[in-house]
Amino acid sequence: KAVVILKKEFFGPAAKGVYSYSIQQTLYDMGTAALKADKDILKMSLYMPNIHFLPTAPLVKSKDAVYVPVDEPHGVIHAEISRE
Repeated sequence: KAVVILKKEFFGPAAKGVYSYSIQQTLYDMGTAALKADKDILKMSLYMPNIHFLPTAPLVKSKDAVYVPVDEPHGVIHAEISRE
């Protein structure tokens, strides 16, 4: 049940997704939604890679923005969400 909630919060609706202001906010939203949905979960630890993507010129004509991952900065973001 928690995995379904985490995926829903991370991906959002299929047609438009969900905007992420920051990876920290995304992890917090995911964790609090899971705790709210399942009263048996007391605490949740979430880890996510911190990979930055920068805009680039597309190789072919496109109306959509194109982003590529870059090596720096990088790392792992950790969030621990609990009821207390």
